[in-house]
Amino acid sequence: MAAACIFLAGKVGEQPKKLKPLITALHEKMPRQTADIEPLNEKSFNEMKIRMLGHERVLLQQLCFDLSVENSSAYLFKYA
Repeated sequence: MAAACIFLAGKVGEQPKKLKPLITALHEKMPRQTADIEPLNEKSFNEMKIRMLGHERVLLQQLCFDLSVENSSAYLFKYA
């Protein structure tokens, strides 16, 4: 959940942070049960990505962020 908070905070600026470097850094810093750190393969990356995006959505809902925004162009075509 903390990583999702960092990811969401990185979106505030004009140049949002990418998800891949964040997941790579998180994977390197995660504590391991064994001394060997397995490389980040595509399967584990996708699992972490899905989990982090799910946590981000939960955070946005808890912050009462409006996830469904109406497109203003519909009104322009209706009243133009």
